[in-house]
Amino acid sequence: MPGKKSVMYTEETLPVVDKLLEPTRYNQEQIAKMTTGLENATQILDLGVGLGNLAAALVKRGKQVYGIDKNPASIRYAITKVNEGLFIPLLMDVHALGFLVNSFDGVSCLSNLTEFHSPCAVVEEVYRVLRSDGYVAITGVEGSQKENYKQKLSQEIIQLL
Repeated sequence: MPGKKSVMYTEETLPVVDKLLEPTRYNQEQIAKMTTGLENATQILDLGVGLGNLAAALVKRGKQVYGIDKNPASIRYAITKVNEGLFIPLLMDVHALGFLVNSFDGVSCLSNLTEFHSPCAVVEEVYRVLRSDGYVAITGVEGSQKENYKQKLSQEIIQLL
């Protein structure tokens, strides 16, 4: 929903969220779908790198991943998970990508497109930086499932802190 505020994780909450999400079947299925969808891409822009789980999976497959996020804590956390030369973490706003036209042959967005202030502006930027023969892989949590997911995650974070 445009205009709403997204959750901004901190240095303290990122490891907690990661511990909750990483082993879940849903998270593993999403990452598997994304890596399959991007198997022919070599230079990938990961929008909202967050915990770095997708970036880590892509780098393990030999992909060069530009992981961008507006949250410095997320960038630092992702670096701890994907500490390899093929991972390029960047503090950047997804609404104004600082890349040239046709810079990437793959773009990923794992469960966060609806969290961005203006999803349409993000899609326009993706179109601009993606090569004409490139691949886009987007997943998300839909409808009431999304609210249940957010509520459950919020409750579990509070319990663990």
